[in-house]
Amino acid sequence: MNITEANQKTISSILSSAFYEIPKFQRRYVWGQKEIYQLLKDIAENDAGYFIGSMVAYKITSDGTEKGVVDGQQRLTTVSIILCVLRDIFNEKNLSDLAYGINTNYIQSPDRTNKQRFKLDTETSRPYFQTKILSFPKQFNEELVPNSQEEEILEKAYNIIKKYVLKYILQNKSELENNLSEYRDKVLSLKIVYIELENKNDAYIIFDTLNDRGKNLELSDKVKS
Repeated sequence: MNITEANQKTISSILSSAFYEIPKFQRRYVWGQKEIYQLLKDIAENDAGYFIGSMVAYKITSDGTEKGVVDGQQRLTTVSIILCVLRDIFNEKNLSDLAYGINTNYIQSPDRTNKQRFKLDTETSRPYFQTKILSFPKQFNEELVPNSQEEEILEKAYNIIKKYVLKYILQNKSELENNLSEYRDKVLSLKIVYIELENKNDAYIIFDTLNDRGKNLELSDKVKS
């Protein structure tokens, strides 16, 4: 097994530098209110650069601009939803430049062929996650509703995060832009131990090893402990 990279990165550098795919062999998104609230509070109550765990990915393309996620996808998905919420609130508050700043750099950008792509692509919840949460500006589609447990959980996650931000981050309306910007910067500065593997075969070895050992926690929880 070939580990091509192992170092500390910020969410900003991770999302701005590549496109990530969460393959079907990964478990689906499962975080509920308890886990989401804990992450939101950790971000709010700690200084910039707060450590949230690890991430294991593998190269899909030789240049590393497209990668698959092996471990850490619960946090990466949740952080992406947080950024979508901040983007959408910026837009609702007529701060469109700040909204597009988040969207263009960390949620959706052109690839090498100049095709617009989402930074995070989850195979098991496509197209609901991409259309209802990641897309911007939002396109109303009454026919696209959650049709799986995972999609229902993703919808609840977005609503939980938006309710939290509106209640706790925007208490002082006169400081709305500053408070939102400060929280955005804390999210982008979150630190992760990033491990990259050469290819998908190495990823399967890692995935099978973690699951064969009865692993209930993500690798990041082991790193923390």
